[in-house]
Amino acid sequence: MKQHRRWAFALVATSALATTPVTAAEGQASITEVGWWSVAPVNRTPEGGLAVGQTFQGSTSVAAVRITVAGAADKPESAVLTLTEAETVGAEQAVLRVCPADDDWEKASGGSMEDAPAPACDRGDVLLRRVLGGKWAGDVAALLTGPTNSLVILPAATGEPIPPTFELTFQPPALEATGAPPTTSSSTTTTVPRDDNVDAVPPPSFDFGSFPPISLPAPVEAFTPMTTPVDNGTTAMAPARAARVRMPTSDQGRNVRWGLLGLYALVAAFIGAAAGTSRHQLRIRGLLPTR
Repeated sequence: MKQHRRWAFALVATSALATTPVTAAEGQASITEVGWWSVAPVNRTPEGGLAVGQTFQGSTSVAAVRITVAGAADKPESAVLTLTEAETVGAEQAVLRVCPADDDWEKASGGSMEDAPAPACDRGDVLLRRVLGGKWAGDVAALLTGPTNSLVILPAATGEPIPPTFELTFQPPALEATGAPPTTSSSTTTTVPRDDNVDAVPPPSFDFGSFPPISLPAPVEAFTPMTTPVDNGTTAMAPARAARVRMPTSDQGRNVRWGLLGLYALVAAFIGAAAGTSRHQLRIRGLLPTR
């Protein structure tokens, strides 16, 4: 019976940790309209695409995108705008940027530059960087401030005396947005009544047994130098004893002399044998007279 109560207590405690489902992430963004305007419309611009260009006299083509954010209260954490090149002239020296604009423009494809939305780059701007595969990309999340946002894509100033000349056409733009973190509802807390009839689990006990006592060596007595009293009442250190050198005895000396004598005899015999062999070789070669 008590075992069943323990299982029931565990199941109720587990269910108390459950929370209500989280709400969907807000801040999802998407491109709803695209437009571009030019002083000389390029007929080769893909359908749904856009064009951006300039000469040393200024911008010749600009474009705009309208972006809608799902949640008015939240904006996406990131929103990467990507443009893929179609046909280009001078793309290697081109520099592009994105600026916010008022949302009072109408969709156009090669419209007049007079109808293009005016960029408000003083409110912020984002550079588009050219990456591999002829793609231009930049995170425009900071420019999305409301449910509907208009962004203008135009040439960026380079600071050079003569601006570079280029004309770029792009495929339909793409936007990859990451929504804001989801908002979770408050969790529900359930109070679980305590069952006093459930046996309490005693804390574990450990018995390590007894260990034999450890005997430590006796302490070493401090060194006490030998002292000798002096007439003036002070105490002086006793001089250390000189180490005695054991001299060899007379028998040992005789043995050493006989050993050296034998060594000298061997050396003399070796020298005599070598001299005899040398003289014999010289006589054979006729360098010494024969007897």
